[in-house]
Amino acid sequence: MTRAIVVRVVWAGALVALASTVFSPAYAGRTLALPATVPMSLGAVLLAAILALATARLRLPRWTVALAVTVLTSVALSLVVPNVLDALPRLLTAPRPAPATPETLAPVVAVVFVAAVVACLAEVRPRATAAAVAPAAAGLIYLLAALLTAGRTDSHGLVALALVLVTAVGWILLPRDAPASAAGGSVSARRPLRATVTALVASVATALLVAPLAGLGSVRPDAFDPRSLVTTPRQDTQVLSPLPMLGVWADQTDLPLIEVTGRPPARLTLAVLPDFEGASWSNNGRFTVPGAAPVADLPTGPSTLAYDLRVRVIALSGGWVPSAGSPTAIDLDEVRVDADSGAVVALKGLREDQRYHLAGQVAAADDAVLAGAAVPAADVASRYLRTPQMPAAFATYARSGVARATTRLEQAVALEELVRSGRRFSPKAPSGSSYAHLEQFLFPAAGSSVGTSEQFAASYVLLARSVGLPSRLVVGLQLPEGATTPVTLTGGTVQAWPEVYFSGVGWVPFDPTPTQEGSARSAPRQQVLDRLGESADADDENGDDTVNPNAQRGPESRLSELSTQDRALLVSGAVVLIALLLVIALGIARQRRRVRLRRMGAIGAWQQQIDALVLAGTPPAPPESATVIAGRVAGEHPSVAESAGELLVRAEHAAYAPEGSSITDGDDSWQQAVAITTAIRRAAPWWRRAIWWCDPRVLRRGRPRG
Repeated sequence: MTRAIVVRVVWAGALVALASTVFSPAYAGRTLALPATVPMSLGAVLLAAILALATARLRLPRWTVALAVTVLTSVALSLVVPNVLDALPRLLTAPRPAPATPETLAPVVAVVFVAAVVACLAEVRPRATAAAVAPAAAGLIYLLAALLTAGRTDSHGLVALALVLVTAVGWILLPRDAPASAAGGSVSARRPLRATVTALVASVATALLVAPLAGLGSVRPDAFDPRSLVTTPRQDTQVLSPLPMLGVWADQTDLPLIEVTGRPPARLTLAVLPDFEGASWSNNGRFTVPGAAPVADLPTGPSTLAYDLRVRVIALSGGWVPSAGSPTAIDLDEVRVDADSGAVVALKGLREDQRYHLAGQVAAADDAVLAGAAVPAADVASRYLRTPQMPAAFATYARSGVARATTRLEQAVALEELVRSGRRFSPKAPSGSSYAHLEQFLFPAAGSSVGTSEQFAASYVLLARSVGLPSRLVVGLQLPEGATTPVTLTGGTVQAWPEVYFSGVGWVPFDPTPTQEGSARSAPRQQVLDRLGESADADDENGDDTVNPNAQRGPESRLSELSTQDRALLVSGAVVLIALLLVIALGIARQRRRVRLRRMGAIGAWQQQIDALVLAGTPPAPPESATVIAGRVAGEHPSVAESAGELLVRAEHAAYAPEGSSITDGDDSWQQAVAITTAIRRAAPWWRRAIWWCDPRVLRRGRPRG
């Protein structure tokens, strides 16, 4: 074994090891203070290099080593991962970043090991094409890592650039044709000085040219992700709502629930409850593993605030995990994240003294942007505007509160004040947020309204939805203002609040619940209230009163308060009624024409036959004479051919014969016309027969004169 072989094996191993570093951001956890995949991959590459050098030293056939490596790798995988065939699907459905467990690391380490063995063995006794094996193996590793992370680990292409440079240096500088000497040594593997300088200059030039271009690279939001090929397990969201616990926690204000350290946001979310069916609130969202969730239906705006904290569970129980905004990393096992709200659920529930790390982003509502922000269209935010069978008094009350608001933010702030004013917060108030409960809360028959934060927040959400503001109900923990970590959050910090979605901003919380000490408002929201107050004073001076939701409402008001579904049913009923009345009117007009034609004798009977031809879709053409028409009827309907001929004779006699002359036979012209009409109708298409008695076309032929 010569020094040249050692150098080439080291070069091949370095290429594979460098490519495997792209796997690092795909895994959480560290080993030896390094990302978990780094020491594992280096160990696999080192073992592959030792096998290649041993093959060269012992002069073993390379195919035997490759076969042995394949068998040993398969055995090792089956020992580490009991169901090895499910290893890759399990990795693709794991959280992102995936936990550094044997089940998730085994597929990647095995691929790196096999690729390193192939690359190093190719350099033991190289042929002309051996120089391409190691770069190809490194490229394959890099491609697999990019697919696993959807291209997010080397978005600027720096590792790819390093692979190109190392490949170029190896191709230019490493010897591949140095024959062994008679004594078993080797001829000097050094290249001429000119080749070395040329290689270095070319490498530096390539770096200077490619590096700026690689720095411009960015990951497309629609980049291919192999996770889309695997069905991600989703958690059944039958988790108990924390709303009934609000009264219990509020009554035990000093009960420690969790301890928070780090950089937490102002609020921690327990549960997001956007779905309401008239009696209770729930979350029927898309719960899946962290990092594998699809894009939220209403995404956060570009302005966000990052947080990073550690949580220690003290007395908090249940399945809801304290989180905030859009979590990007959480090191709890067996959890699911709602793609739309970011709410986190622990499948096995929380336990005492459990600890976890949480990082993510929350929407940062810029005051200037928020002041002019709009809300998405109704079809986009339909889930957060749904109010099934909501009583009309809610919508009336909401419109009275936002009558003077000119922007969406002013509407949201005005509703906050509307729900807060004249009502009192009490932690001992009964729980419940159904329509019946909230109707008593908003419009009490006597006395003042008293409720927990559940009633204040739920009332706000329904009122906001009735005026077109997408909103949802949230239960969480409010950090004390100015608190420094570590801070212990107690039962008194748990409350419910509403959130409104603004386009380009995200979900913004509001505080309609009046605490005993009062709630401070931000300066922009206080300015909105001041403007609305000035507008209200001006309207009072002009005699403009606010609408009373309990006052007697007229028909126009009640009609405008109907829901979209009720309005659609009302319009549909009106259309059906109008169509029915129109059919009846046409039927009456047709019957009157029939009576007039019968009174006219033979001439009227002939006109009845002409009407039948019109209704059947075969009206007489202008050039056709009466004789031609009678012949056509007789030809198309042989059963009434004789009646058609006799009716023609009677009609011509009645029209052109001198007065006083008559036909000797009895006048049965109308019976003949009825028989002809029946035959024509039977031969007509089905849809013409369906509208035969109300078809208005014959009415346009003028009123018959008798």
